[in-house]
Amino acid sequence: MATTLSWCFTLALFMVTLMASPSSSLAKMNAIDKCWRGNPLWRSQRQQLAKCSIGFAGKMINNIGKDVMKYKVIDPSDNPLSPKSGTLRYGTTMIKGKVWITFKNSMTITLQRPLILSSFTAIDGRGVDIHITGVGCLLVYQATDIIIHGLRIHHCKAQPPSTVMGPNAKVIPLGQMDGDAIRLVTARKVWIDHNTLYECQDGLLDVTRGSTDVTVSNNWFRNQDKVMLLGHDDGHLRDKNMKVTVIFNHFGPNCNQRMPRVRHGYAHVANNFYQGWEQYAIGGSMSPSIKSEANVFVAPNDAGNKEVTWRKGEKGLWKFYSVGDAFKNGASFSKQTGVGGAKPNYDREQYFKVEIVGVEIELLQWCFTLALFMVALMASPSSSLANMNVIDKCWRGNPLWRSQRQQLAKFSIGFACKMINNIGKDVVKYKVIHPSDNPLSPKSGTLRYGTTMIKGKVWITFKNSMAITLRRPLLLSSFTAIDGRGVDVLINGAGCLLVYQATNIIIRGLLIHHCKAQPPSTVMGPNAKVIPLGQMDGDAIRLVTARKVWIDHNTLYECQDGLLDVTHGSTDVTVLNNWFRNQDKVMLLRHDDGHLRDKK
Repeated sequence: MATTLSWCFTLALFMVTLMASPSSSLAKMNAIDKCWRGNPLWRSQRQQLAKCSIGFAGKMINNIGKDVMKYKVIDPSDNPLSPKSGTLRYGTTMIKGKVWITFKNSMTITLQRPLILSSFTAIDGRGVDIHITGVGCLLVYQATDIIIHGLRIHHCKAQPPSTVMGPNAKVIPLGQMDGDAIRLVTARKVWIDHNTLYECQDGLLDVTRGSTDVTVSNNWFRNQDKVMLLGHDDGHLRDKNMKVTVIFNHFGPNCNQRMPRVRHGYAHVANNFYQGWEQYAIGGSMSPSIKSEANVFVAPNDAGNKEVTWRKGEKGLWKFYSVGDAFKNGASFSKQTGVGGAKPNYDREQYFKVEIVGVEIELLQWCFTLALFMVALMASPSSSLANMNVIDKCWRGNPLWRSQRQQLAKFSIGFACKMINNIGKDVVKYKVIHPSDNPLSPKSGTLRYGTTMIKGKVWITFKNSMAITLRRPLLLSSFTAIDGRGVDVLINGAGCLLVYQATNIIIRGLLIHHCKAQPPSTVMGPNAKVIPLGQMDGDAIRLVTARKVWIDHNTLYECQDGLLDVTHGSTDVTVLNNWFRNQDKVMLLRHDDGHLRDKK
């Protein structure tokens, strides 16, 4: 059994990587990914992506051509009324005509008000990690030909009526925004692909008020009550013309309902994977037409909640049926109506071949379930305790963990042993509020200030999700704990993390990636002293003559040299619950063959 679980986890992580990495093998890809991932020059030929869309959005050829403005986001700040050049809002509102938006590096953008997208806008997050959070998030209002690809949109909040910069550099009034990740209002020809959406105040995706010709593909929807709403309300008859394709998506874990909920219009829901639900998976009202085809439904363990569907009202000519779906763990799709009458009738540009759910595909989906559950287990403090390892069981069961963070230090195991020297009444609690970095004169509120300018014990947390691009290696002082639980903290840049002649270090819950080599330099070091550094090879984390270090629940990938070096006499180190991926040299334990201190 253990071998099977291990194999499934390996296979599933391959599938996750397949969704994220442009260099993945073509053999297992769906129709969309096969179209562009096989091109090694995709970074310089990004507009090829527009020809790969399928479903009701059709090919997005109106988003490409010689008249497209290529715009790169270099600044994560946001000004709703006077967007600064280099910011995302400037690209979506201030540039007339077609625009293809990319990002210079990974970043977290905290929106101050909803972000409106102009017609003929493509947001392309491939190759970097882009987190979007804040107020209202993305709004496509009376716009057409929109591509939203490769973003992580989460923790979006409601917004009272306000004014924002809109298309063609015109300030426009907005009504109440409920707090959706993406909201389409009277929009047409929209492709939403390869995004991760989760934990927003209202829903993750609304397609409303006459919006149509929409394809929702390859997205991961998780940790949400209301997931996807297709159709504004029961009285909005314009939504009868709505056509939406929902394909190749993953729903779950911890999704309750609306995957999707359809009013009036038509939805083709195909080749999706449903990792449980609480109320229902697919439902609707006002006699919509829904064809559920070749999906995999894994019912929750609750014996009373195995039904996939939900219907409000039985009047009218419902066309709601299942074709070739796979049902696991007792899942059921009852009361089918209008069988055969809800065909999508795609044209040549929209058509795609639905993959048959055979034994192999079902096995892959089950393995994907296992892997994503385990990933969620690593990331979500609310995960079930039953299947956790000994470390996670010790603290995740405490509903007050956010206010009792130092409890974590008592639960380390392995050679690092308990990290009790990192806790106590003399610990300074420091919160990072700013993602900037100054290697020689750290600003209060930044991560470097916390790791170098505070004497004694320090427990570092983060106010919100952020991407920190280091300008030089970041040194960690003794008795430092970096605790990224509850937010998404991405660290990249020059050299990344260095633990040099330090002890009692906790590094927990970070995403460290794309770390680059750094020539000899000077940086701010422990106890607010500037120190010289030699050549840094570009490791995610490097330990040099360090002792008692616990590296837990981090994701490390795609660095210039390695992901973790433990060298020059470093000892008493525990490395666990981490995800190492997409790397040649992963972990080095010992500096070189001649360094005898590493015998210990």
